[in-house]
Amino acid sequence: MWSFISTELFWLLASITTLLALVYKPVREMILKTVDDKIIKIEKDLEEAHRLKSEAYEHLMVTRDHYQESLDRYQDLLVKAREEAELIIDQAKLRVMDVASKGESLLKEYEQQQMHRTIETFKQEVIVSVLSIVETELLDKMSYKDQMSVIESNRRTFKKIWN
Repeated sequence: MWSFISTELFWLLASITTLLALVYKPVREMILKTVDDKIIKIEKDLEEAHRLKSEAYEHLMVTRDHYQESLDRYQDLLVKAREEAELIIDQAKLRVMDVASKGESLLKEYEQQQMHRTIETFKQEVIVSVLSIVETELLDKMSYKDQMSVIESNRRTFKKIWN
């Protein structure tokens, strides 16, 4: 066995073991410190994530409330708009009916005026024809001076009729 101690392999193993024994504690502490630091960082990140999740949830609830309020306001506005539209439509229908009835009465009045004008025009034409016939027959039997006075009289009569 003493021969094994004198071999290079033994001294190699012994020096590696001694080196590991000497380095083990500082390396172990360094590794543990790094692991502990990572654990602390992960815990902080986890706490931050929980805090952000809580904030996000609060914002979600506030947003949901605002959305619901907006939806309610939208529905109220929609109902009011429909009611106002129906009211406007009803008023428009009444106005159309009123305009239609006024149009009918104006049309009847216009037709009556046209009929009256037609009758008046016919009367004037008859009078003019009769006067022309009378004038022609009278003029044949009258002197020139009398003829001129009759023509002038007829002109005044025509002016009165047409005006």
